[in-house]
Amino acid sequence: MFFQNGVLYANSKTRFADVTDGTTNVFLVGESRYMPVPKMRADGIHAGWASSLKADSTFAVPLTFAGAVLQINAQKECAVGVADCFNFVSRLFGSRHPGGCQFGLCDGSVQFVSQSIDITIYRQMAVRNDGLPIGGSLE
Repeated sequence: MFFQNGVLYANSKTRFADVTDGTTNVFLVGESRYMPVPKMRADGIHAGWASSLKADSTFAVPLTFAGAVLQINAQKECAVGVADCFNFVSRLFGSRHPGGCQFGLCDGSVQFVSQSIDITIYRQMAVRNDGLPIGGSLE
C-alpha cells in the first residue's frame, strides 16, 4: 500500500532529475473518487482532499496517495453502505467521468486516461524510473 516508485509519496524528496523515464511518460497526480466518507464507518474515520496518512498502533493507510495497481474505476464508490474501502483506496485511481480519469504528468500536461488502457502501460506510467519503454498511447 505504500508505494515509493512514483513521484509523490509519504516523505518524498523526488526531484525531476529522478524521473528518468521522462516527464512526458510519468504520472505526477491523478484523480480519485475512493475516499472514505464521514458516515461510512461507525468509528467516523474518513478522508478528504487534504488528508494525509492514517496511522495508529494497528494499521496505517496512505489516504491521499494511490498507486496504479488496479485498473482505473475498477472498484465501486466509497459511500454509505459500501464495504470498507480502506482495502483498496490506495491501489487505484478513478473519477466520476465516464470511461476514465484525469492525470497530471510530470511535464505539466493533463491527460484523460481511458479506464481501458492496457494495465501494463498504466502501471509503467506510474513508475518514475523503471527504464521500460511505454508501448502505446494513453487511450
